Amino acid sequence: MKIVALGGGAVDENSAVDKFIVEFSGKERPRFLFLPTASGDGGHYINAVKRCYKRLGCATDALCLVRAKYSGDELDARVSAADIIYVGGGDPLRMMTVWERVGILPLLKAAAERGAVMCGISAGAMCWFASGYSDRDYYDASVSAPAYRLIDGLGFIPAVCCPHYDEEGRDSFDVACGSFGLPGIALENDAALVFDGSAYRLLKNDERKRGWLFSRENGSVIKTEISGGFDF
Repeated sequence: MKIVALGGGAVDENSAVDKFIVEFSGKERPRFLFLPTASGDGGHYINAVKRCYKRLGCATDALCLVRAKYSGDELDARVSAADIIYVGGGDPLRMMTVWERVGILPLLKAAAERGAVMCGISAGAMCWFASGYSDRDYYDASVSAPAYRLIDGLGFIPAVCCPHYDEEGRDSFDVACGSFGLPGIALENDAALVFDGSAYRLLKNDERKRGWLFSRENGSVIKTEISGGFDF
């Protein structure tokens, strides 16, 4: 399984992470599929991501699961054809709800098992974990008492992910990790967790950025900066 989970930032054909994602596919001209579900299929976002990866040598495609309808056969064909599946940022709860409704979850699992690069940013990073530590309630006017909450992911990485860890309020993750039954991974913007099928490591667009592993030892939470390869 190949996973690249980026804590935050932007796509950029000059960035180390975006270049690595293309190289990680092992293909000369990889087929790139963008899932902008979490953003509500924002058109400008789709164009920016596709433009970036086209410049990196990919044949690009996008599935607009919020605004469009696809047959089961078409979904299967387009996901099955992808060498890289990139998930955009936005509302992770909307994303997971839509994915379950349209039936794409087993297709993503099959893609991961056959070796496609499963990657994304923010909500698109959280989705590969058992769950993500999300601030989505702060942007939902219907929520009267917003708070950070866990959103279930696909479970490919057996941990809880907190993206944007260098932004205000994210340090609440440190305390929240004490209530999780799983390890925690906190990723600053421009820092990505990479899994190559055997071990995890950190990849950075900016060497000043960091990632953290939260583990439990004798009933206490231990916070360790990620500096090399590791496994859970």
